Amino acid sequence: MMFHQDSASKKIDDVKFVDFENYLFLSPLRELAFFLTSSPSIDVIENHFDELLDLYYET
Repeated sequence: MMFHQDSASKKIDDVKFVDFENYLFLSPLRELAFFLTSSPSIDVIENHFDELLDLYYET
C-alpha cells in the first residue's frame, strides 16, 4: 500500500494498492476481498466493513 499525505493538512488524502504477485491473473475485486477480510482488525471488520466497501465503490 502506498499513501499520499497532503502537505498542508498533513492528512492522508490518497491510497494506492500495489500487487505484483498475481496482477495478471486475479480480479481486483478478489484482491480487495482478501485485503478486507485478512488485514483489518476484528473490530474494523465487525463494525466498519460496509463503510469500507462503500468507500471503495465511491472512489
